[in-house]
Amino acid sequence: MSDPLDLQGLAHLCEHIMLPLNKQYCDGNYFDTYILQNDGSTNASTGLDYTNFYFDINAEILEEALDKFVHCFLKPKFIDSIIEQEIEAIHCEFEDNLLNDDWRLEQFDKSSANTKHPYSFFNIGNRESLETIPRIKKIDVRQELINFYNKWYSANIMSLCVLGKENIDKLEKIISKLFIKVKNKNIEAPKWIEHPFNEEHFQYKWYIVPIYNTRQLSVTFPIPDIDEYYRSCPTIYLSYLFGHEGKGSLISVLREKNLCTSLNCGKSQPGKGFAFFSFEILLTEKGIDYIDEIIELIFQYINMLKKVGPTQWIFNEYVSMQTMNFNNPNFFLPISHVREVAHDMQEYPIEEILSAPYFLTKWEPNLINLIIHYLKPQNIRVKIMAQDFENITTEVEPWYKIKFEKLKIPENIIEQWNNAGDNCNFKLPDKNELIPFEIALKLDTTSVFLNF
Repeated sequence: MSDPLDLQGLAHLCEHIMLPLNKQYCDGNYFDTYILQNDGSTNASTGLDYTNFYFDINAEILEEALDKFVHCFLKPKFIDSIIEQEIEAIHCEFEDNLLNDDWRLEQFDKSSANTKHPYSFFNIGNRESLETIPRIKKIDVRQELINFYNKWYSANIMSLCVLGKENIDKLEKIISKLFIKVKNKNIEAPKWIEHPFNEEHFQYKWYIVPIYNTRQLSVTFPIPDIDEYYRSCPTIYLSYLFGHEGKGSLISVLREKNLCTSLNCGKSQPGKGFAFFSFEILLTEKGIDYIDEIIELIFQYINMLKKVGPTQWIFNEYVSMQTMNFNNPNFFLPISHVREVAHDMQEYPIEEILSAPYFLTKWEPNLINLIIHYLKPQNIRVKIMAQDFENITTEVEPWYKIKFEKLKIPENIIEQWNNAGDNCNFKLPDKNELIPFEIALKLDTTSVFLNF
């Protein structure tokens, strides 16, 4: 979201050209070629407020690989031919995404936001945003890349995770020697306090035509940035209940009425400073005709949660399961682990990097009530995706050419949701007596050992 308005996708382009060629290793050998020749792999990704570079390699040459890696960030050469090549690579990614309904829906959400907010930008980029528009507006793409690198690639907002066979002291010595060369430009990481959606973006339905024959309902509410409350994370408590599938759950009632097949929900945070809470529901053929009724059921479930209030034993159940997951981790690929840890280093204190994503240590019911307060009809955004809408759409999203129709939700429907009342079919899940609160081997003192 730090792209210039007239050069959207610049951060993604900068990511693409950082690794291949650098001044120290300028013999024409690309970094990724070197990695592949030594039994490794490398990749990178650019989100809305971060870029993540990662690789793995034969453990015997880790130090040499890190040396090559760090030089990619010291004095990168923004060569015109490389820039042109990577714009084409990005355009190919974009063309692949044209047939992906998840990517399309994500960009549609951004395109429907406040156009003055950088969340609305086209952060992936394509040939039009990175080549055609800059040429028309006489923008020097190479110079803008240099400006972007000089501003944002600063040691004080970068994080690094390295996993190797060496002991911790040896790894620290290697890393300190190599990465001390990365300049600290004392830049402050951006934060977007203003929400990308305001009153003019609420209480609307968007009817969207997908590529594939799918029927999906998305219900979204704006919520504040609650990252500082990661030790209690109230949205996890709510997701745990909304996602419950037992008797008395939201999805059990929806399935009983043959309105949906699956339901996912939770917090998403595209950038620091704002967040959303969303319900993603896959609909049945019948469900596509009962959108208002489905949303009314959501509000009835919310009303049930308000009535019973935050319940600590439910929080404790979740904590117990996460504690088990932390103490008995599934197998993970090292490259995935370092990528995730490097990202988490931007989110949590250094002493909690490994545990914070798992452990909730504070029970703060007031924060749960705060988030529930934002889940109200006045703040609702509704997106319905189905090929059934092909003949009713009159508008087109600019980047993915998504056909859609935008309609204001009638006041009487908003009022109906405001007065959704109670539903006797909804209740909290029963206590799960099978969740252990302690896992440890115990000595069987009753056993008898016989010598023969």
